[in-house]
Amino acid sequence: MQSQQVSEEQLKALILSGGLADDVIYEVADSVKISGYADLITLSGNISVVGELQILNCPNLKELSANLMVKKGCMHISECPQLKSMTGSICVDDALFCYEADGLTNVSGSLYTGHRLDMRHCNSLQNISGTLYVGGNLVLERCKTLNNLSGNITVHGDLHLNSCYSLTHLSGTIFVGGSIHLDNCTSLNSLPDWITSLGCTATGDKRTIGLKGSGLPKTSVDQARSVAEPGMKFLFSEELEAIDNFQEIGLALAFWGELASCATEIPDLKLSYEEECELLDVLEQLTCSADYKDESSRPALARRVMAAMTVFVDSQLREKALACLSEYEPGCDSESEDGDYEGAIQVLKNLETLLLSRTTSQIK
Repeated sequence: MQSQQVSEEQLKALILSGGLADDVIYEVADSVKISGYADLITLSGNISVVGELQILNCPNLKELSANLMVKKGCMHISECPQLKSMTGSICVDDALFCYEADGLTNVSGSLYTGHRLDMRHCNSLQNISGTLYVGGNLVLERCKTLNNLSGNITVHGDLHLNSCYSLTHLSGTIFVGGSIHLDNCTSLNSLPDWITSLGCTATGDKRTIGLKGSGLPKTSVDQARSVAEPGMKFLFSEELEAIDNFQEIGLALAFWGELASCATEIPDLKLSYEEECELLDVLEQLTCSADYKDESSRPALARRVMAAMTVFVDSQLREKALACLSEYEPGCDSESEDGDYEGAIQVLKNLETLLLSRTTSQIK
C-alpha cells in the first residue's frame, strides 16, 4: 500500500467527494478537524494524522469503517447522533473520547489507544464485540443499554462500568490490569470466573471490585470472596450507590434526565466554573438522598431536579437561582433522613419555590 502526503484541506476535499482510494494511506502532518459535514454518511479509507483528529457535529455519519491512525495526539468523536457502528481499525497514540454518539450500538472493529478510552453515556451501545487494547482506563459508565462485553479486551488501567443498568454478562476474553467498577449495574446476575482469578493489580496493589448497588445477590459475592486470589477487595452493598463524580455538568444533567424517564430537554445553564462546581456537588449529593435510594421514588425526584434546572435559564429568576446556589452548604446532621445531604435537598426546595413563583405569576 502506497502513502500520499496531503494537507488537512486536501483530505477533507477527498472525504467529501468520496475520492479516498482503498490502496492509499493519506498522511497529514498536522491535526485534522472534520466538523459540520451534514453530507458525510460513511468515513472509510486509510488516514494517518500527526496531532489530534476530531470528528464533530456530523449529524448523518452512520459508519466509521476507516483505518485511522492518530500519532502524538488524541481522537475526539462528538455530536454524531446517527453513528451506528465502528467497524474499522482505529489506532490512537494518546486517548480516544467518544461522546454523544446516541445511535452507536456495537463496536465490532479494532480499537487501540495508548492511554484512555472514554465512551461513557453512549445510550444505545449494546455490546463491544471487537478487539480493544487500552493502555489506560476504559470508561463505559452510564451506557444504559450495554448488556455484554463479548470481544477480546485488554485494559491496562481500570475498567469503569458504573451505572450500566442493562449489563448482565462479561463473556469476552478480558484482561484488566487495575480495578473493576460495577457499581449500580442492577441487572448483573453473575461474575465470570476470570475476575476472581485476577489477584492484585499489575502494579502489585490491592485490586478493588466495586459491586455496590449491583444486581448480584450477597451469596454470590460471598462465594466470589471465598475463592478469589489474594490481593483482591470486593466492595458490596445492596443499596444503589451514590454518584461521587459527574465530571461535568452536561453528564450530570443527562444522568438525571435519563432517570426522569421522560423526554426532557437538557438546558444550557451557562454557569461559571465556580457555579458549575457548586451545582455538581448538589446533583451528586442528591444521589445519597432517601428519595434516590428508593427505586419507586427515584423517577419523581429526577423530574423535580430537571424542572428545577429551568430556573437557571429564566432571565427573571436566574439571579435568584444563582443566589440559592451560592448559599448552599452541605448538611451535617447525620441523624436526619438524608444524612449529610440535607443541604442539597434544601437547594432543590429553594429552586422549586422559585419555579412555583414563576408559575403563580404566569397564572395572574
